[in-house]
Amino acid sequence: MKTFFTIIIILFTSAASAQNLKKKTVNNDETGIVEKFTVLRENEEIKQGKYELYRIHDPLILLCTGFYKNNLKDSLWTYYARNGSAIASGSYKDGLKIGIWYGMGTDKNVEVKYDYTNKKLIFYSPKHLDTIKEYYVIKGSDTVYTKLSQEPIFLGGSALVNQSLYSTIKFPVSAFLHHIQGRVVVAFTINDNGIMSNYRVKYGLGYGCDEEALKNVKNIQGDWLPGMLDGKPITCEYMLSIAFKVGS
Repeated sequence: MKTFFTIIIILFTSAASAQNLKKKTVNNDETGIVEKFTVLRENEEIKQGKYELYRIHDPLILLCTGFYKNNLKDSLWTYYARNGSAIASGSYKDGLKIGIWYGMGTDKNVEVKYDYTNKKLIFYSPKHLDTIKEYYVIKGSDTVYTKLSQEPIFLGGSALVNQSLYSTIKFPVSAFLHHIQGRVVVAFTINDNGIMSNYRVKYGLGYGCDEEALKNVKNIQGDWLPGMLDGKPITCEYMLSIAFKVGS
């Protein structure tokens, strides 16, 4: 009987909690993104409960699921590729990442695992090209082009970088009308604390592609580990290539 009453109390509490929430949907036609989440009825500025992020499409393409508690990210968050497979996942508490997060590579294998609680890289599997390429290392007013002992690492994995870049990118009308296709290379600086700054177009296409590429690189959400040289974190230049082609 005690167990029966316990179940009744739990069900009643869950129902009462649901009644205090209100569902909301926010469409952003400029970015092509749809957010679905719940808020408190008494204060609709406070997100509480399930959160979903989609790319506008027919049907909608799921990009991310998670939870909010008192307007802060909480519990498990998962990011998805266009085909619905999970490409990055981990937990939040009070708006901060905790425990082990993993990120997939573009080859669909686990690329990186990072322990946010202990600030420790557990696993990283770089692509062969990443292990041999050289970077511009910035030391005050001097710049040296050299191979690193460890390149900068995006802790969400390269698949999440691609999702971030291409989930909101739009083919510029001017480029389409002038039959412009190709790649824009955007460079930015990652300092010895893993902070991104100094975004710039390294190689452009024009016709609106440069601005679109720059905007989307700036919108990448996630954490970086800095590059390492001789066992020490360094500041270096990092580059991303964004493809513009008909149908993108």
